[in-house]
Amino acid sequence: MAAIEAALPKIVPLIAMLDDRLGGREYLAGDELTFADILLMVTVRVPQAFPEGARMIVEAPCLKRYIEPHSSRPSFVSTQA
Repeated sequence: MAAIEAALPKIVPLIAMLDDRLGGREYLAGDELTFADILLMVTVRVPQAFPEGARMIVEAPCLKRYIEPHSSRPSFVSTQA
């Protein structure tokens, strides 16, 4: 629990930066799915695994909106089994 508490202050500005960057965008870089999107989806799985991280993502509306359709992609779903 102490490790999570220590990591939270470092994660907050990163989530805010991603939320800002995603704004109204469907993809992180460009107009179609790229390796940047794939990498981001893999990266956000870690904080989503913990209640504190999941809460931060829910509170970041642009990031949450971005994650929802990408996490339902068959290629992504197949890697989560």
